[in-house]
Amino acid sequence: MLSSRFLQSGDQSCRVRLPPQRRIYHALFTAICCTLLTTFASAAPFKTSLSLNDQAVLAQQQGQLKRARLLFERAAAAGEALAAYNLAIMRLQGEGGTKQRQQGWQMLEALAATELGQPTQLAQFALGRLYENGRYGRQSSLQALEYYRQAARQGHVEAQVSVALLYFSGAPARGEIPGIPEDLRLAAYWFEQAAQQGDVAAQYILASMYEHGHGVTGNLTAAYRWYHAAALQGDVAAIAKLQRLAVSERTASH
Repeated sequence: MLSSRFLQSGDQSCRVRLPPQRRIYHALFTAICCTLLTTFASAAPFKTSLSLNDQAVLAQQQGQLKRARLLFERAAAAGEALAAYNLAIMRLQGEGGTKQRQQGWQMLEALAATELGQPTQLAQFALGRLYENGRYGRQSSLQALEYYRQAARQGHVEAQVSVALLYFSGAPARGEIPGIPEDLRLAAYWFEQAAQQGDVAAQYILASMYEHGHGVTGNLTAAYRWYHAAALQGDVAAIAKLQRLAVSERTASH
């Protein structure tokens, strides 16, 4: 419709008398424009070149939650694992339709048991977070730790930090559900895994553990290295720590 109106406007209301040579060029230009407009008009809209999952994400970002959920359902039915994850979250939270917590939870569990890369890791991490926070009445630090570890072993950096934090602080038992004992050695290991991937919080905590010998053998060189890595990412606490350590070194040398 837009191209049709454009051509009508050019043909009717914008017509002027041109010299012969200019009319030849004008006719050629018009022919080229007509060809381009016909090509664009017959081409599929840009949005349809996206996957169903990407279309659903776009609809979600635009606040069209019902449409997003419908597209996620179609994409999941077509075998798009990432769409299945997104649909599970929408069902759990009741976005774009009624809450279907049991279905959403079951979808996450099924996806977490697969080996599909990112969608699997996302499902494992989501279940870990749900169990840790006790969402929907299912609180279990042990279950959270298990799902976090599954994702962490595959390189999911947030899961690595979550595993490290659970070991760093421990988790109390809740009724008949056992807790998680503090284990600074394992905490340091997982903080280092996340730090190597550039997680700034993990870099700072790991530096502090090396500085004070918590869970690792004290090593000021390693502490400096990780404080410096965090400082390079703009971490204010790491910058301040490096300055204090530098002052302490100068004082000690006198």
